[in-house]
Amino acid sequence: MEGYDLDTAKLKIKTWSQNLQDKEDIKWKMLANVPNSPDRIRLGTILRTNPLNPKMQILTYHADEDGSYEEVSMRTHKKQYLKQSVQLTGLSTETWESVTEGISIIHRHMSRSFKDGMMLPWMHSEYQGYTCMDIPCRYFTAQRHLDPSSGIAFDKQVDPRGVLTRLQDDTWFHTADNVVNYYSVTEIGDQNAMYTRVNPAIFRIGDIVEVELAFMAIPTGDSCKLGLLLRAVALLDCSLSDAAAAQSRRDNPEKIRDIPRQITIKWSTRPEEDPEVHTRCQLARLDIRYNEPEEMET
Repeated sequence: MEGYDLDTAKLKIKTWSQNLQDKEDIKWKMLANVPNSPDRIRLGTILRTNPLNPKMQILTYHADEDGSYEEVSMRTHKKQYLKQSVQLTGLSTETWESVTEGISIIHRHMSRSFKDGMMLPWMHSEYQGYTCMDIPCRYFTAQRHLDPSSGIAFDKQVDPRGVLTRLQDDTWFHTADNVVNYYSVTEIGDQNAMYTRVNPAIFRIGDIVEVELAFMAIPTGDSCKLGLLLRAVALLDCSLSDAAAAQSRRDNPEKIRDIPRQITIKWSTRPEEDPEVHTRCQLARLDIRYNEPEEMET
């Protein structure tokens, strides 16, 4: 990102990571701490069939005394492919290297639940030369994998106009497994932090965030692969992304003047009887026309 202060970002990532890793109630859930205690993964977790999607297996802790299981979650255009996702990087900081090593440990542990070589290697992605990971969560789950009563309503902040809601049918449902929670973190004192639910629209590229994710074994033909499943995103610091955006506006004032004042959206068809067809038109048949900006008198 143009104007983004990478050096300061690395320091902030290090500070936030250290603060979160030192909190007694959550430090054992931090991916960066996995390399320091790999036996917690090897001896304390097991792959189980996901009750909301039997096609996949999800990593859980061993059963409690009452027989219940807790999912292992760590912090750090066909409709079946519609998803929300984040691309995360730690800018090659020491903490980030521990995070990627932690995922490798979890991958090796999960691979031992299958025949040797059956689980494909975990591959990270890259962004501007930095190691990163892509963490998605799909909006829908196939009906054949679950009971129809498992379907839930979309959060109004995720689907304010009901576009995704109208895409649900007898084949695809929105379930608890498709939900991502969004928060903003406010520090209270040295050891406490308050998480407040926020609109997902507030997030920007370059924000420093905390992410919670789960781990799944996803079948791919005769093999399977490690899947990272997005569960929550928490905004820790947006000062650097805001500063970069402000600097970009100062350096490129002509771009501000070129922004159209009004956008007119015209429907190419108006199918009022079939809500599914209407929704598809919203997604695929928009004719977007930009009105020319009016001349400003000086």
